[in-house]
Amino acid sequence: MKILAPVNHVSEVEPLERAGASELYCGLMRAETVKEYTNVFSLNSRHTSEANIASHEDLEELTRKAHSLGMKVFITYNALYPDDQFRTLTGELADSVACGVDGVIAADISLMKHLREKHPDVQLIVSTFGGAFNSAAARLYRSLGAARITLPRHIKPEEAAAISAACPDTEFEVFIMSERCYFPNALCRFEHATYRVNASPTSVVSTLVQKILGRRTALLSEVYNNRVISALQDRFVARNGMMCCREYSADLISTETEETLFSGRRFRFFDEWNSFRVACGLCALYEFASIPNMAAAKIVGRQCITERKVAETQLVRDALKLLEDNPDRERYVTAARKIRRKEYPNFCGESYCYYNQPDKVKSRLFRERRSKNVEPGGKGADKS
Repeated sequence: MKILAPVNHVSEVEPLERAGASELYCGLMRAETVKEYTNVFSLNSRHTSEANIASHEDLEELTRKAHSLGMKVFITYNALYPDDQFRTLTGELADSVACGVDGVIAADISLMKHLREKHPDVQLIVSTFGGAFNSAAARLYRSLGAARITLPRHIKPEEAAAISAACPDTEFEVFIMSERCYFPNALCRFEHATYRVNASPTSVVSTLVQKILGRRTALLSEVYNNRVISALQDRFVARNGMMCCREYSADLISTETEETLFSGRRFRFFDEWNSFRVACGLCALYEFASIPNMAAAKIVGRQCITERKVAETQLVRDALKLLEDNPDRERYVTAARKIRRKEYPNFCGESYCYYNQPDKVKSRLFRERRSKNVEPGGKGADKS
């Protein structure tokens, strides 16, 4: 498997290549498009300038550098576009292709058709926002010219094997490190950039904190794996930024009687801070690497500091190297966890596991809650 790493500056190309990446992906956020649409309606799924390259000149330089090292570069245009924005996009895309990028990561079917017609030599990589939830969707994207398909985060290794087997002539890639969103991106309708348009004082402070803690240059020692700094960063996001991270006041209403059973209960989608930001799927590489057309392990985090990108690329490289000796799964997982804890000593365990433990934990909690509510004679049971 190849390692697909995020990049937002030409200075990161060489360190990532040395760390083991053979492919890079980036976004482009030019001042002209921000002025026209604001960064909330970005041409790709990252709304912040820190996560993107600022100009075609920078993109061309980055691509030239990567090619000199034998690396490929993919650019993200993975939003869904209204007509006016689509016309802007196709103009920008032509200039991006002229910079020499090897592929385009897309979610909009109209864009996929445009690529096949106007830029047939550029690889089409279907974004996770395309929602390839099953083999039928994968075959659809293959018919549209997809060279590679990014599987949604919640797809398990055994499901990935079945989907990829349905399209043996198409490459697939999976997320393996960082930002394990609990929701299918293709179905997400939350607005992630509210703190960029809300002019309240707390939002201004939040934006400044995000810029300081998320900058490419490490202003604090080992910020990428510091529990306190990570929690502080996520707290600002949760209170003033991403809508899915905020705390809500929820009412529980009976679907049968429409009676309000509980009112004003505090509710959050995430049980704890930063478990979604520092998630890891190294253990699942054991299964993914055995899938013949599973081409790449993808690391999330275009906006992260360089040190974190390099560290996580090295983690994936070292985990893949373990597989060269054909270990059994138990031995591999034990070794992979040791590798993980070298860089993230406080972030390894069921709360941070990309593909396995979180679902098991949630299932256990669900069974416990259900048994308390419905078992005969139990608390909350129907005693009529």
